[in-house]
Amino acid sequence: MMQRHHPKPTLASERAAARRVLADLFPEAFEVGLAFDLSLLYAECGECGRPLVWPVNVTRLVLKHAGVAPESLDYSHLLRSNGCAVCSPELTDPIITLVRLM
Repeated sequence: MMQRHHPKPTLASERAAARRVLADLFPEAFEVGLAFDLSLLYAECGECGRPLVWPVNVTRLVLKHAGVAPESLDYSHLLRSNGCAVCSPELTDPIITLVRLM
């Protein structure tokens, strides 16, 4: 019996599938004009990949300091630092970069 070959999904197709699932689960989050919840903005260490856990409203302060309008963000954005307390304990003033995954 021959095995059927399934092509490897592309990143774009995986993102589209994830968006469909999220839209089914949380339809109100995908309504036009509804602001993106900044507490859902993922932040990670760009060196080791660990998630960054910040106190409430730090994300909003980082974006305000950078001059980024929260309404311009969506689920395809993340914040990435150049180190964290685990992999770069000597780093006292990390550089935070806003990344768009699409």
